[in-house]
Amino acid sequence: MQGGGIVILAGATKGGAFQCTTTNGAFDLVPELYNGRALFRKRDDKTLWLRFTKGNNWMVSSTASKDANSDSGWEFAPGADSDLPPVSG
Repeated sequence: MQGGGIVILAGATKGGAFQCTTTNGAFDLVPELYNGRALFRKRDDKTLWLRFTKGNNWMVSSTASKDANSDSGWEFAPGADSDLPPVSG
């Protein structure tokens, strides 16, 4: 995480252009916890979130998936022991 509560996701190349555009980019920390962890909103698409799921993964997902607290979305990284998204994965 960079200073000021920003996570930059980069390097997604699988899943086609939509998935890469969806997951790559800057996510800003929001002032609320989600499943006991930090919650981030995509800077250039306010309908996308980087969040910690009930399945103990960090995942990029839609507002609908976040609001339903479901385990659906794009790109994920295991993070059961991490308060913040992993540096790689």
